[in-house]
Amino acid sequence: MTIRSHRKKGFSLTEILVVIAIVGILVAIGVPALNNLKSGTEEIKLRATKGLVAQAAYRAYQKDKSVTGTVTLSQISPFMNIQGRNPSSWDEVFQKSGVPAPTTDQEALEKLFGAGNYTWESLKAQMGETQ
Repeated sequence: MTIRSHRKKGFSLTEILVVIAIVGILVAIGVPALNNLKSGTEEIKLRATKGLVAQAAYRAYQKDKSVTGTVTLSQISPFMNIQGRNPSSWDEVFQKSGVPAPTTDQEALEKLFGAGNYTWESLKAQMGETQ
């Protein structure tokens, strides 16, 4: 006498749906956390770029305190050092920040320091210098 065993093969529909639901919950939690981490990293890189530009502008101002008008990359570039050389475009300055590079000096400085903060006068005021 042989006893036949009716063993089921594979997974039931309920088991598959439970696994899919668990994976969906994990993805729903993980994706926003990953996006927050990514945006935080970009913010830190942008802050580092802002610090680099601010230091270069300060050094340029210390060299020539009579400067006026709009701050330009050509004025501050000699005081910046990116990978062993002075940048020749805003693309090079913003390259590692993860932020699209602006095309004009005014646009770049507004992105870094806020609207209206792209003149030597506004930067002097921020540095506490009298005009």
